[in-house]
Formats: sequence, C-alpha cells, structure tokens
Amino acid sequence: MIDRLRQWLQRFFAVFRHTRIDRDHDAEVAEHLQLAIDENRRLGMSPPPDRQALIHLGGVQQTKENFRDHRGLSWLEEFFRDLRFSARILRKNLSFSGVAILALALGIGFSSIVFSIFYNAVLNPFPYRDADRLASIRVTNDQLATGFLRGAFHLDEIIAFRRESHTLEDIVGVLQLGCSLFRPGR
Repeated sequence: MIDRLRQWLQRFFAVFRHTRIDRDHDAEVAEHLQLAIDENRRLGMSPPPDRQALIHLGGVQQTKENFRDHRGLSWLEEFFRDLRFSARILRKNLSFSGVAILALALGIGFSSIVFSIFYNAVLNPFPYRDADRLASIRVTNDQLATGFLRGAFHLDEIIAFRRESHTLEDIVGVLQLGCSLFRPGR
C-alpha cells in the first residue's frame, strides 16, 4: 500500500518536472544506443552497426514515447498541455477572448439566476414544515368610512381569527413593507 502511494506521488510530481526527466531519459537512451553501436562494431557486424542497434533498441522515438506514457499521469499532462494551448490561442486574439469570456460569464450568471428562482419556487417553495398545507387570508378592497382602501388585517382581527378558528392549526400575521393604505384616485 505504501509502495503504491509512493509510486502515485512520484508519478504526480513527475508531471511538473517533465522537462528535466525527459532530458535525463534522452541522455540515457542516447547512451544505451551508443553502447549498442560500440558493441556491434566490436563484434564486427556486416550491416551498418547503427541500424542494428536501433532495431535492437526498438526505435529511439518509440522508446521515449513509451517512457513518457508510463512516467507520469498522462491525463494530467494532457490537461496542462491543453490549458497552455488554450491560453496561447486566447492571447492571440484578445477581442474574441473577451467576447467568449463575457458570453461564458453571462451564461453562467443567467443559469445561476434561473436555477435559484426555479429551486426556490418549485423545489423548495417555503421553509415551513408541511408547506403544502399553508393558506393565505387577505383583505379585498374593503372601503372604510374614512375613504381609505384597506389592504391588510388589523392586529385585533388576527387575534380574533386565531381565537375563533377551529379548523386552522395556527394563524400568523405578516407585515409587508410598502403602502398598505391608500386613497382612491382623485
């Protein structure tokens, strides 16, 4: 378990040190190739010793690519490579980048607003227990003797409703800010 964790950590940190590791590996592959060429010359091979050494090694580029595949976390390296490429492309055309970033910001902001409204209206409409059992009682334009239109119940009326009601569990008054009394048009 510890060896496996150490191996993953080495592969993770290899992603950030890939240039040095690649340089060391290239030098090692070149050294192995030169040793194979020298050995082929010492043995006196008839075809060119360089070609035989390359065949024996399996190709320099193929060896390097196989090493890179097993060296680090290839998906993380590809992600960083794509990120660098994206930054270069966005830097090339700043006006397009600005429009793209603005469009993404507006799209994400609009989606967040729509989801917030949908969540509060449909998925979680009221923060009350048994919200589907709530009822609303309102005053509808009762004109008082003073000429004012009434838009709310008086506190005494709410207390009376609470005392006299036998079908409702509880009655609560809500104070809404704004103009609750107004004169009819003059």
